[in-house]
Amino acid sequence: HTDSLSATIHATITDGVAIGHPCCGVHNCHTPLTFTHNHFCSQHQDLNAVCAVTGCHLKA
Repeated sequence: HTDSLSATIHATITDGVAIGHPCCGVHNCHTPLTFTHNHFCSQHQDLNAVCAVTGCHLKA
């Protein structure tokens, strides 16, 4: 039963380490990660040396 006063919710508990499917940090890249702790796939590993702030292209 859902109305303007009540709704059903589902809680999720995680360890805070990983949520969702690990994927490359480059938008729409479908190359799998070598290890789940990587931020980029093998094709985009060079981006680890670039600042992570959007719009900044300085070295990390």
